[in-house]
Amino acid sequence: MRLDDAMAVAKEQISPGTGEDDAGFSLSECRAVATLPATDIERACRFYAEKLGLTATPGAAPGHYLYRCGGATFALYETPGRASGTHNQMAFSVSDLETVVRQLKARGVFFTGDIAEDERTRTAWFKDSEGNLLMVREILACPAPNWVAPASLTAGSG
Repeated sequence: MRLDDAMAVAKEQISPGTGEDDAGFSLSECRAVATLPATDIERACRFYAEKLGLTATPGAAPGHYLYRCGGATFALYETPGRASGTHNQMAFSVSDLETVVRQLKARGVFFTGDIAEDERTRTAWFKDSEGNLLMVREILACPAPNWVAPASLTAGSG
């Protein structure tokens, strides 16, 4: 990605439409971007380049780098704080989990256990150089189109 393209991505912002009373406010039209902390930004950029095959472009601030993956964007940013590494921080959706795991292992990525499988997904987890817990996931089946989110997921949204 060229620097001009990266800056365009960094500037892409959509303001939510609102009425005079802001009753219609929603972030549903805004682009969401995952951000991952890095205590050593050079080491992190090397990990993402060498292990995952991704290319960084400078972000909007010093110590920030953007990555484009499958139409989505995520950012690495330099910070003295460390990731807890105890929960999923980002996922990569893949069509052939075994092949991706094999290829990443060949590049030196260490996975944190066996592949987990349920009736809908197969997942493998690994940590980046900064301790961020990442996953690669193959989706085997999606909910039916008429699936309704549980009330706990929609509470307060309407």
